[in-house]
Amino acid sequence: MFLWERKNKMPFKDKKKRKEYEKEYREKNRNKINEQKKGYREKNKEKIRKNKKEDYEKNRDRILKQKKEYSQRPEVKEMIKERNKEHLQIPEVKKRHKKYNKEYNQNNKEKLSKQRKDYRENNRKKLKEQKREYYLRPEVKKRRREYEKGYHQRPEVKAKIREQNSLPEVKVKRKQYYKEYNQRPDIKIKINKYYRKRRKIDISFKLITNSRSHFYKALKYYSQTGKIRPSKQYGVNHEAIINHLKPFPKDLENYQVDHIIPLSKFDHNIPEQIKRAWAPKNHAWLLTEANLSKHDKLVHPDFYKKYGYNPN
Repeated sequence: MFLWERKNKMPFKDKKKRKEYEKEYREKNRNKINEQKKGYREKNKEKIRKNKKEDYEKNRDRILKQKKEYSQRPEVKEMIKERNKEHLQIPEVKKRHKKYNKEYNQNNKEKLSKQRKDYRENNRKKLKEQKREYYLRPEVKKRRREYEKGYHQRPEVKAKIREQNSLPEVKVKRKQYYKEYNQRPDIKIKINKYYRKRRKIDISFKLITNSRSHFYKALKYYSQTGKIRPSKQYGVNHEAIINHLKPFPKDLENYQVDHIIPLSKFDHNIPEQIKRAWAPKNHAWLLTEANLSKHDKLVHPDFYKKYGYNPN
């Protein structure tokens, strides 16, 4: 006999006592009540389903509102998340879920594509902010750096990038982009800060940048056009110059890089003369005072033996 069937046969009319009695009765007859409920559900499946459907249709808005409010609670969200996570770890569920998703995606390609497109169009700002926050995470930054480093070292990727960058329209676009990018005040500050920091810790980098700067000034001073092309197109390799000067003096602050045949002796309007003037073999270390006294004169080789740097 169910509780609602025994309502008129209750031994207590007082609500509080009746509640206590019901609780006690349920505790004593838990299995019996469960069996009765199960039997009732089995006999009246269609009736229960019909009643549920009618009740849902009648109170649809209220039920949906309650569900929404309930599911928005932080503790409920966390509980659902944990439950779903555990549930999806079950091998058969995982397999079934994967199979269902694959079939659904195959059968609803156009529908899903439209949904994604519409969502992106309607939530541009939100997605942009989410993406920015995601990529600013330290672990994501580190993971991306590692992946990109490996990815860009692949031969096929290198070839693809080279091919893409060699296209005329891409060259123009890149040149314009970097021109505008490098003119931004915040980027100028960032680049200068990077160069200053690297020049302090990397001697080779410092010497290479000094060589480039010197080359730019030399062409500006000795040629009619100034520097109008990259150094390599003039036949000048600054890295090779610095490698030729290795090993560096230990007391580097007391030395300067000297042109054995002075730059003033070459015609910087002739490409071949530029190449000879800036050949690695035309460079040597000289003590600062000796280099200043030498100026633009040709000197005897003994001068370099006396005032130059000889690592041996």
